[in-house]
Amino acid sequence: MTVKPPLSLAHDKELNTGKTKVGIVKPNGTLNKKIRLYTMPNNLPDDYIVAVTSYIYDEDGAIAEREEKKDTLPCK
Repeated sequence: MTVKPPLSLAHDKELNTGKTKVGIVKPNGTLNKKIRLYTMPNNLPDDYIVAVTSYIYDEDGAIAEREEKKDTLPCK
């Protein structure tokens, strides 16, 4: 996951990039995981871009597919 300032992935410092493991999903299955986002004191009301990159592995443990998704996150 990648965020840009004033958003951060850590509560006490500016952290723009982070990783998390979701787990093993069976074919056609879904799995959700919550990730906390923090803001620095200089945050202004705006829409901020959040980018998520997902790696899908095959049965041999090699990366079979890479998906990138960007979306906007409204902060008020």
